[in-house]
Amino acid sequence: MVFIPPQQVQTSLKVQLGSKGKFENLQLEIISRWVDRQRHYAEGQDFMPPPPAYHISGLKFSTSINLAGYKTNLFFTAENIFDTKYRDFLNRQRYFADELGRNLIGGIQISF
Repeated sequence: MVFIPPQQVQTSLKVQLGSKGKFENLQLEIISRWVDRQRHYAEGQDFMPPPPAYHISGLKFSTSINLAGYKTNLFFTAENIFDTKYRDFLNRQRYFADELGRNLIGGIQISF
């Protein structure tokens, strides 16, 4: 079968840091994702052989705060923190380019 995903393992460790002043439910999460080389592959099945296995790591920090009477959740995520160069077997662009490097994401959620 062509284009089936390779084996992968994702683990995380979440630490509850409690509260500090106005900030409640402080959390820090360490994320690890390992993706194996595609081993279910026949020679000549694709333009190029499957890319090698790779491991990427990330961090996520989140907290809650009360702003003007509204419960507000804040988060900050850093993906691929070691800026690992890799190519994903299921990405059709893998023939030409590496996947994204370090990626920083921030967000806010206001419940009203």
